[in-house]
Amino acid sequence: MPKYQEFYKGIAESRRVQSGFDDIQNGDIHSELGAFVCQKALVKKSGTTVDKPVYFGVAPSGDAYLFSQIDGAVFKRAISNGAYSTVRTGTNGAHRGARYYNGYIYYSMNDKLGRFDLATTWNDNFQNLTASYAHPLEAFDLILYIGNGRDIAQLDDAGVFTSSALDLPLEYHVTALAPLGDDLLTLANPGDYINQSAVFRWNTYGDSWSVKDAFYETNAYAFVDADNYKYVATNTGKIWFYNGNQLEIFTEIRNPAATAGHQLTTNFGGKSLIANGGKIYSIHRKNRNMPIAMACEFTCSAGADATIYAIQALGKNLLVSWGKLINGVMTYGVDEIGTTYAEAVVVTPRFKKGGAVMVYYEDLNGGTISIESKKDGEDEWTSHDVINDSDDYAFVRTVDGIIARSGCQARITVTPANPATTTPIIDLIEIN
Repeated sequence: MPKYQEFYKGIAESRRVQSGFDDIQNGDIHSELGAFVCQKALVKKSGTTVDKPVYFGVAPSGDAYLFSQIDGAVFKRAISNGAYSTVRTGTNGAHRGARYYNGYIYYSMNDKLGRFDLATTWNDNFQNLTASYAHPLEAFDLILYIGNGRDIAQLDDAGVFTSSALDLPLEYHVTALAPLGDDLLTLANPGDYINQSAVFRWNTYGDSWSVKDAFYETNAYAFVDADNYKYVATNTGKIWFYNGNQLEIFTEIRNPAATAGHQLTTNFGGKSLIANGGKIYSIHRKNRNMPIAMACEFTCSAGADATIYAIQALGKNLLVSWGKLINGVMTYGVDEIGTTYAEAVVVTPRFKKGGAVMVYYEDLNGGTISIESKKDGEDEWTSHDVINDSDDYAFVRTVDGIIARSGCQARITVTPANPATTTPIIDLIEIN
């Protein structure tokens, strides 16, 4: 009689692993340990204004500036009313990154570093950068660092710009930057004929890095910030844990989308988030006694088959830039967290013998639960009639039994009331 209630263990490595779940979508598994609840839905808020994929640069006031990844367009989200507007079109083409530092929003382009004084002055030609590379930006300890091909450029608080404060080996180019304590971490990818990406750790003042660790990836694109820990995201879906000196595989996103970008990660509400395809996953544990788990927290409003280009925490909100081919036309938008809850899904591990599937709840809060099953070798899920025993035991169960001797899984879909400002609360899934 399998019982599944340790939702805080998140998505397991495969459907056969019992110490976790085969899939979790739009679910919050950490707010109340041992319960599964729906996460808030993402809602498109940019209307027709933002018609490009963007990078985010956030001013201390909370105003967010959105820099197009495909041309020179710049947009703004005003913190005062959440309204989106078009600001300008820059002179040097597509943007490669953006970051607030020391009174300015800095933004990188193909071969230029620009800056905006948060008032009226835009300087698209503030400094020169090495052409044809990604130019991620990171600010800490009073310095702005910029990826500059195989070099790290820097701008200090006195306005002194250095195009090569640190140079990497010839075969690498910088794809992401992140602080670790007082040090700077650099994520670098190799050229076409080298099959190892690498992380370089630098104290920010020495002539060279102090630690280098190469690992067998060729398209590592972002650091995932988890307090005093760092993870590395790669195009293969693998998530690598960095212990300060070396990387080791932590987990992986199954069936990953081919996506990349140094702003595809952020830290929101204390949770480390990483976007892949149209989904946003968390890597989190509520306290040190719990396992670090991965779960899909959000799906962008355009659906799981969309492509997310950047995510940015903004106080208690989350900004999500996405694109999707709709009716033959590429459509773009920016999502924010809505007021109602999304439909959530949890899929059990594979179990050998099946009977009735029972889903116990604390409160449905007007929502519903549907149950499906899939046997080994089947491609499609089978929907089951259910009854809701709301009086005696507070569970939803299948009417017909699931006959499975080789192996089977159950998929439980939790649909909040519409509109819902309170989520159903699921306590236990039981197979008997």
